[in-house]
Amino acid sequence: MSYTDVAPTSAPAQGDERVAFRLNWVVSPEGDDLKAPISVAVIRHGPNLAIYKAISASPPAWDVIPSDLVNAQSKVLDAAGRSAAD
Repeated sequence: MSYTDVAPTSAPAQGDERVAFRLNWVVSPEGDDLKAPISVAVIRHGPNLAIYKAISASPPAWDVIPSDLVNAQSKVLDAAGRSAAD
């Protein structure tokens, strides 16, 4: 398994810290040039990390991590962090 074309992307404005990137997962390293584009976002909420991945079903197009999913999960993690601090 290998990855190519790793590049930073803009991360969702959530959590305490965040990073986002995209890459190509080389599915068939035997020279078939079959790659699966993957988008990744990692967001820290206090001591918790949320990791989101979207794998494109139709290469070479990049898939997008749904913002409504990130927003909903971020609300839950932020609320849990506040409740643990109390």
